[in-house]
Amino acid sequence: MCGKAVSMPYKTIPIEQAVGTTLAHDMTEVIPGKSKGPVFRKGHKVKKRDLCRLMKMGKNNLYVLNLKKNQIHEDEAVFELAHALAGPGVTFSSSPKEGKLELRADYPGLFKVNVDALIDFNMVEDVMCASIHNNTPVKKSQSLAATRAIPLVIDRNELDMAVKKAKENYPIFSVKMFNPLKVRLIITGNEVYNGLIQDKFQAIVEKKTQCFWCNLGRDCYSPR
Repeated sequence: MCGKAVSMPYKTIPIEQAVGTTLAHDMTEVIPGKSKGPVFRKGHKVKKRDLCRLMKMGKNNLYVLNLKKNQIHEDEAVFELAHALAGPGVTFSSSPKEGKLELRADYPGLFKVNVDALIDFNMVEDVMCASIHNNTPVKKSQSLAATRAIPLVIDRNELDMAVKKAKENYPIFSVKMFNPLKVRLIITGNEVYNGLIQDKFQAIVEKKTQCFWCNLGRDCYSPR
């Protein structure tokens, strides 16, 4: 049984024709005993000054992107996904890596997730997003979620479908600011009140209330 022919989103070209084209994969350089790693990342637009380095790396031909009108590179697509997912108190960087962006808390608060809407978003075939649990206290700049376009090149219709689902359920992710409250602690027990034993409960409560930016006032001891 023959499947439907798929047009590959890249082509091979000689290095001399590479200026202005976009790399379809990472270009790795190996210097024995010194280093090994990508010199040019997938999605990098080749400049004239890059040609000498590429030729020294033994690259006489390159795989470059050959996108059609309805095809979107993963690094461009993920910005649209992140914008649609991020609500109040959620931010993200301007530097995607391999089509992925991390969403972080813009300020401390309570992280809220529209769980049903997130599941619906993830049902779109070529996108994904995973997050920490709903109703989690978070700190400023804490990682909340990550989203990406799964293939190197995503179809515009698939991307639009995912963005639409997120916008229709806005916000899927948000951070509710805490309203700092003063907390008083009453510690009961004759043994503690009379100084026979040292109380260890206050430190536990104080640690928990700090997660919600509460101010624990002076403790009060009371006999049982």
